[in-house]
Amino acid sequence: CAGYKWLSEAYEVAPVQPLRVRSVIGSARSSAASNGFTVETYLLRYDTARDSLKEIIEGRDEDYATIIRSLVTNMTVSAKLRKTYPGVFSDDELAKRIERVVFKAFELLPDDDDDDEVVPRLDVVPR
Repeated sequence: CAGYKWLSEAYEVAPVQPLRVRSVIGSARSSAASNGFTVETYLLRYDTARDSLKEIIEGRDEDYATIIRSLVTNMTVSAKLRKTYPGVFSDDELAKRIERVVFKAFELLPDDDDDDEVVPRLDVVPR
């Protein structure tokens, strides 16, 4: 829980009226309003995954969102994702790196000791 609800629970203070906004973590970002109340749903760890992808590939925010959503939903690089982004997913090594950073951001990887593994940045070259 977040916002005022978190404050009321953390400090054991009961609200004097119903909270108008309820924040929840879900599988997709959304906002729904009804009768003066709003439910805001936030995608868990999306920003971390997007920022990690920006370190590896160039793209637009909507491309990052498509890649993240597909990987989290399918737990692998789908055929559709390979067809949509052939310049990225035709390279199996790059595809594995992308899977790893997204899964790591969403804590979908098993705990292992090689999290600190250094991955060479092949896109940086001397002039």
